[in-house]
Amino acid sequence: MKKIIYSFAIVAMAMFMGACEDLLDLQPQQSLSVGDALSDFDGVTTALIGAYDKLQDVDLYGRNTLVMPEASGDNVILTLDNSNRFTQNALNVFTISNGDVEDQWTDWYNVILRVNTIINNIDGVSGGSQADRDQVLGEALFLRALAHFEMVRGFAQPISTGGGSNPGIPIILVSEIGEPARNTVGEVYNQIVADLTSSVGLMTNAQAPFRASTDAARALLSRVYLYMEDNANVVSMADAVINSGNYGLEPTATYLASWETDGGQEEIFTARFLGNETLGSDNLGNIYIQEGYGDLRASQDIMDALSGAGDIRIQFIRNVAGDDYQYKFPGQLGVPGLASPRILRLAEMHLNRAEANAKLGNFAAAITDLNLIRNRAGLASITPADADVLTEVLAERRRELAWEGHRTYDLFRNGLDMVRVECNAISACTISAGADDAIWPIPEKEMEANPNMVQNPGY
Repeated sequence: MKKIIYSFAIVAMAMFMGACEDLLDLQPQQSLSVGDALSDFDGVTTALIGAYDKLQDVDLYGRNTLVMPEASGDNVILTLDNSNRFTQNALNVFTISNGDVEDQWTDWYNVILRVNTIINNIDGVSGGSQADRDQVLGEALFLRALAHFEMVRGFAQPISTGGGSNPGIPIILVSEIGEPARNTVGEVYNQIVADLTSSVGLMTNAQAPFRASTDAARALLSRVYLYMEDNANVVSMADAVINSGNYGLEPTATYLASWETDGGQEEIFTARFLGNETLGSDNLGNIYIQEGYGDLRASQDIMDALSGAGDIRIQFIRNVAGDDYQYKFPGQLGVPGLASPRILRLAEMHLNRAEANAKLGNFAAAITDLNLIRNRAGLASITPADADVLTEVLAERRRELAWEGHRTYDLFRNGLDMVRVECNAISACTISAGADDAIWPIPEKEMEANPNMVQNPGY
């Protein structure tokens, strides 16, 4: 962290210069010092846009944060003729010098440092109405919570393993030079909940889905509570979003095509990419589609899971040149592989609520949400026995949220092993829940720079 925080002085200058006008149609600031940028509301707003802009990095929602858990999962198979990307994920054998893992650590803390500068200075900023200032603060708190959440689920064991007592990540609430130790997993989750709870009352939904909103905070809380096994609060937060009337499930007829656009009725929070923000060959979809790298191909396991009579989602998988590729992110605006990842969407809220209700023994309610998602996909309703409801919900989560970065975490937080029906010389066949290698190592550079940092077991 010492190295990261020192580097923030350089990053801050760039972020306050505001190179993000194409993202949110704001004019960039010219030649602003950090002090000047934080002295008025326009400067703070520009700093916030810089934090959103960082989410588009290829290491974050531009690709890797979503792809890394998929590469370790059972929805894809890494091809033998791959371009040497995500091989350690597929093998589940990480080195402490792994560049992708290091980038997850560095870049998510970069986001945290950017928003902390806003959170720590908003009270001294001139200009802007109170409502506008509250909105900016709420969005910054949301992004800080999101960043801590993405990190703790990658670098630490689930809260269900050890009851939250295992080492988590350092909670960083101020932008300063330091050598922080790791907080426990439970402490990290409590801070995430605190930030999100505070943000709910500060924001509106006026700028959804491309910026954080009240609904986005509640939606993320539903996911966080699911990971915390606080099922009553999962239901409460999902209820608030679903019953808001602000969203609707994409109809069956347009569901597949909707992935080639953004801003649909189902989206709660989306990391939007415009046509001129393409990452080129590194666009999210290009790691999957045949026209791109095609390194991660649809596994036989997921094809079998999507083979139910009438399931339209099997059409995401196309056989091209004799091999099976997934096209959930085929491209947008005529740019191959370009995607605006849906970080939070309505279907997940129904599935979160279904899983929580199944665990609470509210089986009828869980089945109602389960069948809503099944029916939208073209599948018939089912009435499973009570003992099978949770299994069916988790199976539906896999089908509906495939390739969106959920599957591996869903298994491990439920204490279930990752067992690949299809594996090869560069893909591990089994990853055990709770195993040392089920989480990433703390990067080597962090270990060298911070004497208070403790490495994960097994590395």
